[in-house]
Amino acid sequence: MILSEKLFSCFKDKVSFTLNEAYREHIDKPHETVRARIYDNLNVKFERIAKGVYKTIDADEACVIIEGDGRDLSMIRDESIDCILTDHPWLDLKSNRGGTRKFAQYDCFKYTQKRF
Repeated sequence: MILSEKLFSCFKDKVSFTLNEAYREHIDKPHETVRARIYDNLNVKFERIAKGVYKTIDADEACVIIEGDGRDLSMIRDESIDCILTDHPWLDLKSNRGGTRKFAQYDCFKYTQKRF
């Protein structure tokens, strides 16, 4: 189980918890690592309610936004995705213009049926 999930499990039944309580629950981890896992999951698993005070968010759903190459999803655990919603630039010159701007043209976005 990853650290953010361990933190969530420790505090899911409490009204709130402090950073110091989180540090005490995971004395084998540096304070910076514990704090970073909470910050990385703000509004996903945890909500900040005051300085140094947090609560868990009771939700069965989470949304993660990753900007990058959609052909490389190696940072995501196998069988952990229910849905992927994507919108990439299409090779359509008319739709790639708006007002006084022109979007860049990238060869890497010329997807074929084979790549899907």
